[in-house]
Amino acid sequence: MNSLISWADAPAAHALGRVLLHTLWQAPLIAATLWIVLRTLPAARAGLRYTASATALAAVVTAAAITHGVVSLPTGGNASTAANVTPYTASTLANTAPNPPPEGASPFSAPPLAPPVNPTFAPAFNPASAQSTRWAALALIAWAAGATLLILRTLAALLATRRLTRGPGITRVEPWAHDLLAEVQQRMGLRRAVRLIASAATHTPVVLGAMFPVIVLPPALAAGLTTQQMRVVLAHELAHIQRHDYLVNLVQRLIEALLFFNPAVWFIGRQIRLEREAACDSAAANALEGDRLHVARTLFEVVQQRHPATRSSTTALALGQPNDSALTHRVRRLLHPNLRDAMRVPWPTLLLLLTLTT
Repeated sequence: MNSLISWADAPAAHALGRVLLHTLWQAPLIAATLWIVLRTLPAARAGLRYTASATALAAVVTAAAITHGVVSLPTGGNASTAANVTPYTASTLANTAPNPPPEGASPFSAPPLAPPVNPTFAPAFNPASAQSTRWAALALIAWAAGATLLILRTLAALLATRRLTRGPGITRVEPWAHDLLAEVQQRMGLRRAVRLIASAATHTPVVLGAMFPVIVLPPALAAGLTTQQMRVVLAHELAHIQRHDYLVNLVQRLIEALLFFNPAVWFIGRQIRLEREAACDSAAANALEGDRLHVARTLFEVVQQRHPATRSSTTALALGQPNDSALTHRVRRLLHPNLRDAMRVPWPTLLLLLTLTT
């Protein structure tokens, strides 16, 4: 415990703590700006809404990085003091050696007294300051523990997704599905090599891998969908690959793990997930010549075939699959592309407004 306190008392840890503290007002300001932007964009502009949400999260990280650079700069007083300090070398020690007694003086005479120390320069111990410093160190340690646990949870979820592409539960997909995949890829202009497999370890379609993407389907879903429904599912997953959502989602979760204490980051992250799925739904509709009604029906079909006990499994963390509560929102946006969200102010923004007005 003492070693952790010593780490938290280091200057670098102090700078990190100040950066985290500044994010408590920076992130709500950015979230408020995002809220205004999203209220001006209709549901049909799903891609632009997603870009705005992702830019907001990047702005939070950028503001934190700039703040870290500012708080890490040496102050003017410290720099001048350090410049005036003379290092202890052999020459300085020789120059500061006591002068010999003057000629004719008694060898037993006492040396001159040193000038008295100015008491105004003596540091005073402040118990309140010491206590606040200790509490700040404990808060920083708690943040480090929480962020570490969330990062480990994300890495464990990523490792758990390996069983979706390996193991005895892997089954082959019908050849017509592969032909359909090639057809949808050509429609969307996606020339990357994409694998298509079925795995009993998942109960919802997912995309895995950034460099070598793989679309994984549940066996029951792969066998129960019609050709047109399969085309919708493949178009939606290919849109994730085309937008590099696997990698973006991983970076997003790492940022959310580091700023887990910030409610404004929760709001921004939730908007990114909602807009990501809506953008892929819109891309699937465009690949089907604008048939939004069929895409909405396919969404309901996929959700009905999903196993209820595994709708929130850790494997869904790989691509941030939305839960069933977002299904109605997605369908409403598909059927009403000019719809705008309700004018609800997020509570981090309300908290910021109350703080600025007090």
